[in-house]
Amino acid sequence: MKAYMLGQYEVAFDLFHEEATQGNRLAQTLLGDMYRKGLGTSKNAQAASQWYRRAVEQGEPEAQYNLGLMYLRGEGVTSNKRQGAFWIEKAARQQYLPALYALGWMYVNGHGVMKNLPQALEWFRQAAERGELEAQYSLGWILAQAEGSLRDRTAAQYWWEQAATNGHVGAQYGLGWLLQQTSTGPSDYQAAAQWFLRAAEHDNVHAQYSLGWLYAKGLGVDQDAKEAAKWFYLAAKHGLAQAQYDLGMMYARENGVPLDHEQARHWVTQAAQQGFTDAQYQLGAWYQTGQGVEGDSHRAAYWFRLAAEQGHPESQFHLAMMYRHAEGVEYDIVEAYKWAALASAQGHQQAQHMERELALSLSPSALARAQQRLHDWIAAHR
Repeated sequence: MKAYMLGQYEVAFDLFHEEATQGNRLAQTLLGDMYRKGLGTSKNAQAASQWYRRAVEQGEPEAQYNLGLMYLRGEGVTSNKRQGAFWIEKAARQQYLPALYALGWMYVNGHGVMKNLPQALEWFRQAAERGELEAQYSLGWILAQAEGSLRDRTAAQYWWEQAATNGHVGAQYGLGWLLQQTSTGPSDYQAAAQWFLRAAEHDNVHAQYSLGWLYAKGLGVDQDAKEAAKWFYLAAKHGLAQAQYDLGMMYARENGVPLDHEQARHWVTQAAQQGFTDAQYQLGAWYQTGQGVEGDSHRAAYWFRLAAEQGHPESQFHLAMMYRHAEGVEYDIVEAYKWAALASAQGHQQAQHMERELALSLSPSALARAQQRLHDWIAAHR
């Protein structure tokens, strides 16, 4: 073992091989590892599986787990997810920590077993109770967001606290999120801000955004637009669309940052290109009015359409108006009706008025075509 720990793999391989052939199950497992990873010998997945199999015959849990992974991946053996689950569960029943955690996710995803969230929670709980941080984190998320009787945010908070206090950045963010979601007063927001800060300082992008949001709203911290912009920027440069949009709007409104239309357009465009509908709508509005950009009705229609296709009601209404008035698109009153009706169905009052107007002005045949387009769009977007 000393040679292995020192990286003297060829020496370790010879020693393990000798002990493995004499029936030492730990040596058999380590020899399987060396064949699988190509340490001290050439990679040979089939030989690895054979040595793992000899070790599992003696009940070695690490070998059971590794053999299970090989079956799941089809590595050195014929792929067989059920067989993989069988061996991983064997290891889990011996309280082998990686197997406990892996089996939890297998029951979440239905990987080699039938999906079973209560069963997943039980395996995660066993791993979490033994101090596995990833299991504590995963258990927290499932308990916090599960439907019905499985949801238990008190237990979620407990497990996230266990992981967060031991430095798990995701759990630190999760704990902040949970405290924010369930807040009953200023102290909860203050605690949320503290956890967000710990995670944000380790580059958790969602924590950076959430901390910025608390500064923007003055919840749990003193309201500070400059501090909000700082954290939004950090999240935005890591690609979080919501942060990019909010930062862009701060530049457009001179809120915490200097007025800068170019920066506003840059960040809002970054968000829009990721499919963020509010950003797509905003770009459409800017190009339509020429606010901070050179007016361009064709570009306005382009961005309104992208958001409208994702169900954004304000964009659907604006696109309807553009078809009605041939602004950036060819005149098409049937298409105008379709988009107005879609926005109307979401409670947009101006669109509801427009839909009624168009229904009265269209000929029976044109109205029938418009309604057919509407039904086709709805069917395609279910």
